[in-house]
Amino acid sequence: MIYQDPETNLYSLGNKLSVLGSAADKQNGLLTTINNALCQLRDKLNISTGLAIQKGGWTEFNQI
Repeated sequence: MIYQDPETNLYSLGNKLSVLGSAADKQNGLLTTINNALCQLRDKLNISTGLAIQKGGWTEFNQI
């Protein structure tokens, strides 16, 4: 469900999490669901997490 690039050590979400996020969006809001999952990942692995959202020609990044 979560993949780590061995060269950059960056993580990305797999397709199953995208589907889960779509389902959760109907109840909680997608950003709230993603934020909660990233907080859990951060706490479990003791790492920094963040969320980048591309909007048109620019990207918004929020460190969590």
